[in-house]
Amino acid sequence: MDNVKIYELKLQVADVADDILKKDDKYFYWSNNKFTKNKFNDLVFILNPEKKWALYTRIIDINIPRTNYIDDHSYFGILDYSMGDSDNTYLTFIKFEILQKNVIPKDWRFSVISAHSSTPSPPLPK
Repeated sequence: MDNVKIYELKLQVADVADDILKKDDKYFYWSNNKFTKNKFNDLVFILNPEKKWALYTRIIDINIPRTNYIDDHSYFGILDYSMGDSDNTYLTFIKFEILQKNVIPKDWRFSVISAHSSTPSPPLPK
């Protein structure tokens, strides 16, 4: 059974996430560090309240290796994405297929139900 996760991008990474999304509107990449309990085909809602967008995604690749580390940045992926990594901790990345992108309304308020939670998704209709 697939898991469903809601992942909120915090203020300090909002710009980085926005830059990655602007490079490719079909796929989104992120550090694997926050998704170690997730697996191929899991569904993830990625929220960027600062930049006012939300993604409905499916994990399609895990453990994408870093291709280079230069000037406190980890590089990865075929489009040579980079992510600031002054602690040299981003060794693998995860690839999400973007199923839907939505604009977050200006007056929308999001509150965390519980941190770091994944829940089984209901069975799909036959």
